[in-house]
Amino acid sequence: MTPVPYAYLTVTLVGAVMVALAYRPIRREPFTVVSFTGAWIAGELAFQNIVWQVVATVAFVELGALDGWAGWLGLAVAVLNWVGLFGLGVADPGHSVQVSCGAGHARRRLLGRPRATPPPRHLSVAPGSTREGARHGVRPRWRVGHRGEA
Repeated sequence: MTPVPYAYLTVTLVGAVMVALAYRPIRREPFTVVSFTGAWIAGELAFQNIVWQVVATVAFVELGALDGWAGWLGLAVAVLNWVGLFGLGVADPGHSVQVSCGAGHARRRLLGRPRATPPPRHLSVAPGSTREGARHGVRPRWRVGHRGEA
């Protein structure tokens, strides 16, 4: 029997560890640097990782990775990797999906999430209502122009 199925299983298990670290990183020394690096690559390049893993899987299958039980187990692990990577890519669109400024707008439109409105920058008080506002602890604020003019 050739060592290709075992090599494929080993490669897919390393990928599974990196995906698992992206979901649950190790926060104890001296493993934090390794944990961060593996999780960072898996999380930031989730869709790119799926593409190269599919290409590598096709290459391993052509070399005979599915000739043994280890190759089939490696294929199952690879499919689970792809599901996990897809979840990372969808869950963190600020890094993985949003390639340009327009991607965020398209994602909001597709997923139906409304755009968050910014908080008000000032409290507008109508003229003459300062006495009523002063009783409640509200002070009038003047609107300031762009260059600091009143």
